[in-house]
Amino acid sequence: MLFSGLAADESIFGPQKLAFPGLTVPRWLDPLPDESLADYGKRWASELAPYSPNIIGGASFGGIIALEMAKYLKPAAVILIGSVRKREDLPLHIRALFSARAFVPWVPWRALQSLATCVKRPLFAKHFPHVSGVVRQFSNANRNVLCWSVQQLLAWQGQSQIDCPIYQIHGSHDRILPVRKSVEQIANGGHVISLTHAKEVNVFIRKIMEQHPPTDHVAE
Repeated sequence: MLFSGLAADESIFGPQKLAFPGLTVPRWLDPLPDESLADYGKRWASELAPYSPNIIGGASFGGIIALEMAKYLKPAAVILIGSVRKREDLPLHIRALFSARAFVPWVPWRALQSLATCVKRPLFAKHFPHVSGVVRQFSNANRNVLCWSVQQLLAWQGQSQIDCPIYQIHGSHDRILPVRKSVEQIANGGHVISLTHAKEVNVFIRKIMEQHPPTDHVAE
């Protein structure tokens, strides 16, 4: 089970769904009024618990969601794709905005998404391959979920220790969440490596699945 990033849809994992027919990419739940990230993760986990996923993970903010849910779903492993495992791993340009999270609802999201729609053209994708996928997902995102997600990212205190292995892969040219040296890297990969470098990501996922095969009580 993989969670898409920052209000993105399941198309972010299109190549993975083809390679792994049993893969589930849940749709984002609409957050409740004033719902915290921890409460959101707990509520989502309670809905997914009957499926008992053996491995969970996510891309970007979806990886943070997976970490929040891991303590409730108790998976065999967590996979982070272009994501971070603790607050301190967030880059300076995001940490600099922590104190501004109260102003997030006032951001003109509709206008920004309209602008993103204008720039997501083949020529843009050709010259800016590392960010074109991010622009496409941003332009199509649910605005309510997007606004809430940004607020929660800026308020995130980090995940307490979870009792399972965490596997992390990153694009070496990720400008959104720059890579850490200790993380497994994909050369020339940007932020949306699940699409742009699907083969390498699939190999990474398959290797983890082989290390943590489903147990008898886990639903396929």
